[in-house]
Amino acid sequence: MQTVVIFSNMGNGQKYGLANDARLLELTFREFNITDKTNIKIIHKDPLTYVGKGIIPEKADVHIYLEVPCKAAFPWAKLNIVIPNQEYWYSDAWSWVSKEPNAVFFFKTRYCQQIFEKNGIKGFYIGWRGLNGLSENTLAKKRQFLYIVGGSKYKKAAADIVVNAWLDEFPPLIVLSAEKGVEKNGVTWITNYINDSDKCALINESEFHVVTSFAEGLGYTIMEAIGAGAKILWNDIPVYKEKWENLIGYDGCVTTTKCEDISGCYDKK
Repeated sequence: MQTVVIFSNMGNGQKYGLANDARLLELTFREFNITDKTNIKIIHKDPLTYVGKGIIPEKADVHIYLEVPCKAAFPWAKLNIVIPNQEYWYSDAWSWVSKEPNAVFFFKTRYCQQIFEKNGIKGFYIGWRGLNGLSENTLAKKRQFLYIVGGSKYKKAAADIVVNAWLDEFPPLIVLSAEKGVEKNGVTWITNYINDSDKCALINESEFHVVTSFAEGLGYTIMEAIGAGAKILWNDIPVYKEKWENLIGYDGCVTTTKCEDISGCYDKK
């Protein structure tokens, strides 16, 4: 029996991206379990479970940390795999990770790998598998935009700009977000967490998807949009360009620049 613990912090509105990461990891191990006949026990844990609570982790063969490492749990696994997000990594607080002898870094994008290597942290680029079940689209398309923001502060910052620029003559825009933003004609904010079935229905029935963001670790929303055959409004952040530009072309891409004053980032005319 091989025991694998997948650590992912589902707090702070991270139910979308990290939940997909954890689900895809488990699916991969389940498939490996069938083909290799290896008996694998998979456990899901929040990395904050053991912080300051005196709880002793159970022994495992492999710990996999999605974004957030847990120092208290490290000694209890033979191998600790860290899959970081370059946009969510506290260099000072987590500097201990790179010094651990049984720690290995895996990177989902070349961009992420380059950033960590510039800071002296070596690892392996593994890419990432896609989501399942989104290409079976039998729903008629509605002339509407869908923008899945979730709990990402980077998408929320971009969403505020997009919503501010939304014009009455545009098709309706539906925004799924952990936090409500600016109210605007033609824009509907859905802030309650919806189940996978309802979310997939929205993804598949929306003719247009907005996936613009200030930063991304991978970009599940653009994967979902591609799988649904939607027309995509995206921006030229490095991860999007690396992973998806060759697949979807440059149509729908918005060239963006950083600015301190949000009001200057869109055309108000």
